[in-house]
Amino acid sequence: MLQSYNFALSVVLLNVIGPSLSNCSVNMALGMWQKLQIFLAFVQSCSNPFDIVCPHKSHVQFRTQVHCNSTRPQYMCLYDENKKQYTEVCVEEAETQREGYNTILRGGIDGVPCSTNNYQPFSHSSNTGGSCAIVKTSCNDEGQLLYDDGSSTTDRSCRCDYRVGYDYVTVPSNKCFCKPAIEDCSCYMKYCDVNQVLTQDYKCARVYKLTGIFDCPEVSGLGSKDIEKNKKMPSNATKTGIFFVQIDYYQNKDKTYHGILDLILGIAIGMIIASVVLLSTADILNVVRLKYSHNDVIHIVCNHVETVVLCSIELKCHLESTRHCKFIYWTKRINGDISTITSRTPGIHGSTVTYPSLTLDSPLIEDCGEYVCCAVYDYGRVCSPPIRLTVTGDVPSFSVDNELHNTDIGKPVSLFCKIYANPPCSNVVWKKYEDGQYTTIHSDSIDCSQTKYFTFTLNLDTFMESDSGYYFCYATNIVGTSKSKCITLSERKYAPTIEVDVDDNYCFNKINEDVSMPYTVSANPPCTSVVWKKKGDGTSTTIYSEKIASSPSKHITRSFKLVNLKEKQSGEYFCVATNEVGTTKSQSVLLYVAEAEDDDFSSDENRSTVTTLPHRRTRYHSCPSNWETDYYPIKRRSRLLS
Repeated sequence: MLQSYNFALSVVLLNVIGPSLSNCSVNMALGMWQKLQIFLAFVQSCSNPFDIVCPHKSHVQFRTQVHCNSTRPQYMCLYDENKKQYTEVCVEEAETQREGYNTILRGGIDGVPCSTNNYQPFSHSSNTGGSCAIVKTSCNDEGQLLYDDGSSTTDRSCRCDYRVGYDYVTVPSNKCFCKPAIEDCSCYMKYCDVNQVLTQDYKCARVYKLTGIFDCPEVSGLGSKDIEKNKKMPSNATKTGIFFVQIDYYQNKDKTYHGILDLILGIAIGMIIASVVLLSTADILNVVRLKYSHNDVIHIVCNHVETVVLCSIELKCHLESTRHCKFIYWTKRINGDISTITSRTPGIHGSTVTYPSLTLDSPLIEDCGEYVCCAVYDYGRVCSPPIRLTVTGDVPSFSVDNELHNTDIGKPVSLFCKIYANPPCSNVVWKKYEDGQYTTIHSDSIDCSQTKYFTFTLNLDTFMESDSGYYFCYATNIVGTSKSKCITLSERKYAPTIEVDVDDNYCFNKINEDVSMPYTVSANPPCTSVVWKKKGDGTSTTIYSEKIASSPSKHITRSFKLVNLKEKQSGEYFCVATNEVGTTKSQSVLLYVAEAEDDDFSSDENRSTVTTLPHRRTRYHSCPSNWETDYYPIKRRSRLLS
């Protein structure tokens, strides 16, 4: 119980009253407190109502002589985890405990990791005590912050709180933190020039020149915090601010004496507190007034705003302050990278003391991120909660259902292009690509400034062969111009069609006369070959064949001609045409060749009349003879007549 009062009084004076006193008052209070500590230690040593649980190292030899013998000569005082108290034991041989662990009793001798406030950087014998040897640094001196909590084998690392202007007295080996066990981690208040702040690299820099790129990590939160003020004190010491007074641990046996001692200690504590209050009331009130008058706050309207690219957006904030603000700036965090925005940054408005809100004139996609408004005062800075900015939009995008259009000459055709634009389009046109150049086509106008989704159409009333080619849809908004996929427009491909210009597909000619059979072949792509054949008994014989290497014309007109006819040339003839799409056969033409008979033929000049003879069928005198002869049989006449 005596230790509880001792420790409670230390915490009250050091962490509550101590920071509020002037230097003179603090020295007086500490002097009185040191004397009281020495007095209490003297009272404890003189009174003997308690048993020593774990003796001081200087007493271990005496306890060994009392408790141990030659069989078990090693004395140890360890914490028994099962009994929840310290226990004295003697063993035959002490054990070596590895670094980072302390020794306890848990059925037998065992090791557990050091507590959060201690560390053990080296191995040790179990008879040297149960706790880890070294107490971790608290990092709670003036201007200090905890950087790293260390481990069971290493001490904590500290850093100075740059947010309120503290820098290292002696620059450590690593400027971001210092190691109290081997370095001086003292901090002092560093003052920067007007319009300058102390960065996390502990350098004074003008706000508008901050790049957001630093070597040392940022400390979150506002104001300096006493990170370690709630940490437990070492198990065998009470901190006074000047030195440590050794206190042995006792077990209470006499409750009556315990109550009297508590009464005396309570009266002493009351007298000390009353003296301190009377001596430095003015200092306490002044510190409290300064400490709690920092009510500077930056309010934001909303924590998420959204806009489209190149459309101006305002990030609103309001500064509530009772003191003069020196400077306003914004920070932008994008994917972990931090940059600084000031009133001198191009493309923005605001970020001033009179108008702290930030306006982005033409935001882009890369401006998405978290924005924080910060106000700089003489004592430090205050920052707002983050505002998340989302910027959407891009150049128009397209969707084409059919990239290949085939149609016939003379028919109407329409090309469709679906467009999504955010921001909306300001102009949409169709263009045709031909001979390495784009030609703009005047199509139906459309108002697309108020809609994001629409369909743009190119209508051709009559498709001509010259309309074949490659077409693109172009759309423009404030972000830029983009084009659709290529749409190919071409004439429909088809197999050849053959028309033979012979009346009723029947010809009647005299022996030794010539006959012509005019024909027209249409094909896309053009024909590659044309063949005339004569039907036989179950077979067909090629009479004429022509291979067309390349023909720019899709329509060809020719005549198939037989000269010096013989009777055996009578028969059924047909034409066969081929292109890359397929092969087509014409209707058959019947040719009849006979000797001339006066009563069989009329003298009519057009030779197109019909004469009916007794005991004979009706005959056509001849095929049309007003066609120019283009082709002759491939084989010689002698072979054709043989």
